[in-house]
Amino acid sequence: RLYPTPFKASVSRLQQFVLCPFAHLVRYGLGPRERKVFAVEAPDIGELFHNVLLAFAGQLEKRGMSWPDLDRQTCTQLVDEVMDELVPSSGGGVFASTFRYRYLVNRLKRVSRRSVWTLTQHLTRGDFKPHGHEVSFGGGGDLPPLVVELANGQVMYLEGRIDRIDLLEESGQTYVKVMDYKSGVQPFSLSDVYHGLALQLLIYMKAVLAGTDPNQNPWKPGGAFYFRIDDPMISCDERVVEEVESRLFKEFRMKGLALKDMRVVSAMDSHIEGSSEILPLGVTKQGDFSRTSSVLSEEEFQALIEHVDALLRKIATEILAGSSRIAPVKADKMTACQYCRYREICQFDQVFPDNRYREIRHLKDEEVIQAITGAAGEVRE
Repeated sequence: RLYPTPFKASVSRLQQFVLCPFAHLVRYGLGPRERKVFAVEAPDIGELFHNVLLAFAGQLEKRGMSWPDLDRQTCTQLVDEVMDELVPSSGGGVFASTFRYRYLVNRLKRVSRRSVWTLTQHLTRGDFKPHGHEVSFGGGGDLPPLVVELANGQVMYLEGRIDRIDLLEESGQTYVKVMDYKSGVQPFSLSDVYHGLALQLLIYMKAVLAGTDPNQNPWKPGGAFYFRIDDPMISCDERVVEEVESRLFKEFRMKGLALKDMRVVSAMDSHIEGSSEILPLGVTKQGDFSRTSSVLSEEEFQALIEHVDALLRKIATEILAGSSRIAPVKADKMTACQYCRYREICQFDQVFPDNRYREIRHLKDEEVIQAITGAAGEVRE
């Protein structure tokens, strides 16, 4: 009765279950509602940023313009127009309710201008072209849902929304880059993907690849990244505008995973000298990827997606079996309880003998690659 069939889920829901099955039960099963407060909170700001980027892309299409053609003045003007149109109705009008929030809007405008201009610069440095914004997969979406068939005969339909999809057409192949916009710090590690703590980017990539016709030039993964929406502050002695702009640009370096193919990587950043200013990778003088580069070969990428498949089946099976134990995850210094809204409900306290964190060991990238290629799909903690 709690989870009726057909069972539909989102990425955030599955990650909530991995973090703590009990928190998942409360949020998605019991469904308590928090008292609404007429105030600006982090989700309101995040939603406004997403809407600004979507509306900005829509304005470009409407005016017959493309991202690489923009100069900074036009970019700033369009962002301000979009913000002025969206702010009055965002958050039920809360952004316009007080002088404090109106001042906040000015700062959010500055953040949006800087972020959109950086995205524009990213595209001018490569050959990937925007293919879609806010692309949804699921019932009534742009792409079909991901169908996860379980061993017991049940089925889970996975739905979601991808902030942006870029494509590269090269030598008869189509490579996909998926991007997710974040208004806060969002680290990325293969260990988190392996343990199911960060499934978002890989599921988005899987949804795009699964939505193409395998008989008509099947698309291949090119990269999956988090882009942070921000207006960073830097500390430096230089007063030269070019130097400051260069330092600020590097602050927007994306987190995520790229295909271990120099042609594809160069199509995302054609200006790589040493460490890329855009991507989480570097290139040696010999033309190889540096040791700290976040890259996978096509075979390793596919193995990681297959491992995520196995995780999805495991998580869905446990949810539908009624698992609801109080078992918050602890990974390094992060715990599932840090920002949990339901601590007063579960009363988790390590003073009690049966209240213990479910500790997850951080794996090195080499360990993850060895695990997924040696036994792809096997889930280990």
